[in-house]
Amino acid sequence: MAKKPKLKHVFCDSEKRQIYLRGEIRPATSCLIKQALTYLAKRGATEDAQFYISSEGGNFCESLKIYHMIVSVPFKITTVAVDYVASGALLILQAGHKRAAFAGATIAFHQTVETFIGDLDHNANDYLRAFLELQRIDAIQLLILTRKSEKIKEIFNLFNTEAEISAKEALKFGLIDKIIKPPKN
Repeated sequence: MAKKPKLKHVFCDSEKRQIYLRGEIRPATSCLIKQALTYLAKRGATEDAQFYISSEGGNFCESLKIYHMIVSVPFKITTVAVDYVASGALLILQAGHKRAAFAGATIAFHQTVETFIGDLDHNANDYLRAFLELQRIDAIQLLILTRKSEKIKEIFNLFNTEAEISAKEALKFGLIDKIIKPPKN
């Protein structure tokens, strides 16, 4: 039986001016996105681009780096939630000059989580440091998630309940600007 080709987790189609992010956001993801954005900037610094996202999230610092890259490029980027966009991928979605979602997309967000590894001993100061770091990350996420929305209290409540919402609900809460149809191949 023939193997299916493995999809790259970051892909750039320079002809269509599209970037695709699929799967987990991990430590090398921002470098790959930076290469794609730099390439698109060289090929047309004033032409708009699309950034398609299908990701459960992942590394917070990588997600924040990508967010800052997108808001800093010299051209406008429309970010698009393809099917499932959660956590750090939702932060990236918020970076778009315009933010969109396919009609069937699910948007998910939650408070930051951290897993303590192994059987290491932890004292109160270790837990306090971890607690403060998680609170800072949550504050940054809420600031970004409410940047273009008037529904701050509603987003705050959803964030605390680890919510999954539809594209239609995301539009209502101001997390996206429009719902679009997938492009035809």
